[in-house]
Amino acid sequence: MDFMPEVTLNDASDSIQEGHRAKDFQWSPSATQKAKLRYRQALALRLQRKSESAGRALALVDEALELLPGDRGITRERQTILMWLSQLS
Repeated sequence: MDFMPEVTLNDASDSIQEGHRAKDFQWSPSATQKAKLRYRQALALRLQRKSESAGRALALVDEALELLPGDRGITRERQTILMWLSQLS
């Protein structure tokens, strides 16, 4: 069975792609919304505790920090992911 939060977040990610909703649909997410989505995807991957997902989780949280530099929640999640990575090696 798929991890429900991951499926939901992947659906959310797909929904912001051009043409997903309707032809010529014009809405696009703000930088904050994109950052929150990437943060939540990283969090979901970390909570799954699959070692093969650790690198992807770090990449996603780094993308979120590029969009929202200095965000405390995202920064804390990055530190948590780094601790997870250190436990894997």
